[in-house]
Amino acid sequence: MNRRGFLAVGAAGLATLTTACGRADADERAALAAERDRSGEGTIDIGVVWTRRPDALLLEGVELAVEDLNAGGGVLGRPVTLTVLPDESGAADPRAGARDRARALVREPSLIAVLGHTVPAGAGPASILYEDSGVLFLNATMADHGMHGFGFRYVFSTIPSDEDIIRQAATFCSSLGYRRIAILSHRDNRAAPLRHVFAAQATTLDMTIAVQRSFFTGRETFRDLLADLGAFPHDALLLLTDGAAAGAIIGQALEMSLNTHCVLGRVTDPVALRRRVGRETPRIAMPSLFNPYGGSPRVRRFRQAFTDRVGCAPDAWAAQGYDAMGLLAHAMRQANATVPLSIATVLRYTLAWRGLTGRHSFDRRGSIYTKDVAFATLEKGDILVFGPAGAVSPLPGDQGAPADAPCPRSSA
Repeated sequence: MNRRGFLAVGAAGLATLTTACGRADADERAALAAERDRSGEGTIDIGVVWTRRPDALLLEGVELAVEDLNAGGGVLGRPVTLTVLPDESGAADPRAGARDRARALVREPSLIAVLGHTVPAGAGPASILYEDSGVLFLNATMADHGMHGFGFRYVFSTIPSDEDIIRQAATFCSSLGYRRIAILSHRDNRAAPLRHVFAAQATTLDMTIAVQRSFFTGRETFRDLLADLGAFPHDALLLLTDGAAAGAIIGQALEMSLNTHCVLGRVTDPVALRRRVGRETPRIAMPSLFNPYGGSPRVRRFRQAFTDRVGCAPDAWAAQGYDAMGLLAHAMRQANATVPLSIATVLRYTLAWRGLTGRHSFDRRGSIYTKDVAFATLEKGDILVFGPAGAVSPLPGDQGAPADAPCPRSSA
């Protein structure tokens, strides 16, 4: 969401939201949390705005984290409970859908924090409501950090920003030996600055931008654009677009027998991508938040526990959900409190916590600045994940390696 659009929502919507859910609600929430902290009674109530889907297992990751926490005695000796609402992705108006879900959650004075949301245009208005209601909002899925430019105290993002991801993507392109990059992107306010960020980083790495083309949202046929790009020699094609458009572009390039190496500019799960585009692709490189094939004991334990509980291996979103809940629990313990402002203060100023997806430290705006993304490649059906220790691939017969079949419980 661009800043101008967010400000428009803020200027028109903040007064309405303040009237509907004012500071008294935030004060009531803090007082109730403090009383429960003193008495040691009551549950710790967390909201999740997410729809179960086979290619994004965030909710399943959150549920596993809560199960683990409660099995160990809860947090500060109290059990954690979840209230789950479907996200706004299916709403005719995502902004209105996100606001409706946020309003439903903040009516409960015992609510401490909310995880989830999927559409930046909807998360912006929702974050205003959470801020005004004194509820922590942890964004674990949206790399658009437009909501962090307004001095919010309760809003945090545990996913790197689009700008951080695209800089790292340029560096990864260089490591693969690419020197001439073509760019194909959505024609919108989100993609335009990312093209400039990538080009600036590419210049420092002695790469050149061979050609740039863009298209409007809703386009379904890309063959003419691909043919046009083919007139300009390039080593790889950077796609700054959503997953559906990227899949269509890759599929049409295959139909045209183009041996085009592609680089995706947005976080993508490589197994879900392989399920979408098949096993006969040239190399596709993509940023990813989690290496499910990592050999550390902690990753192996998580992978096995998740597979046993859910019936499939975790994806990056499952790890993000697990980490978001673990991060909240750690901050509560550090603060020795469940008062949202106390937790937010720990997160913003003193926390340095390492989860499955990396180290979590936040700047004063609430954006994470210490988490690097992993990168993966998909080529002829083989997936390689690149990390600090080099490239690794799933082992044949490894029960923890994600399969191409959708998760059986993701539509439960």
